[in-house]
Amino acid sequence: MKKSQIQIGETITVLVVFMILIIIGMIVFFGFERSRNQGKEKEQSDLSANEIAMRAMFLPEISCSNDNIPVHSCFDRIKLEKSKSILEANQVDVYYNLFLYSNITVSVVFPQGNPSAPVQTYEIYSNLPKSYTSRTNTLIPVTIFEPMAEKGNEYSFGLLKVEVFK
Repeated sequence: MKKSQIQIGETITVLVVFMILIIIGMIVFFGFERSRNQGKEKEQSDLSANEIAMRAMFLPEISCSNDNIPVHSCFDRIKLEKSKSILEANQVDVYYNLFLYSNITVSVVFPQGNPSAPVQTYEIYSNLPKSYTSRTNTLIPVTIFEPMAEKGNEYSFGLLKVEVFK
């Protein structure tokens, strides 16, 4: 072989190795980008779930008030019992824009009355999609005001559970 043919062979070999290194670099770069985007999607999903949970916390249809001043993290038990029919009647018109595809419930945790009885749960809003790729749960402790209870026992503890579907 001539010297020029050997040099062309060396040049082609160097170009092939260089192209392989570029391809490996691109694969690594796009792998990192994909994982970073998945992290951002998860973060965005969590922010959306927290936003919906905060909307549910301050829903005037179920929140407590003292002299027309809302009480933070408090739900009225009578309003909870009656809210399902009100919210279902306006689900598509009003509440879908607030809660999208989610399931919102309030469970009375303490005191329960009979310990062997199941936990009392009130469904506030339920709009489940036909199929979903992810579900984000948010649990928030709340107080439940019981206006019909005797003095000193008018508050219970509960959990607001917000499930958001994507």
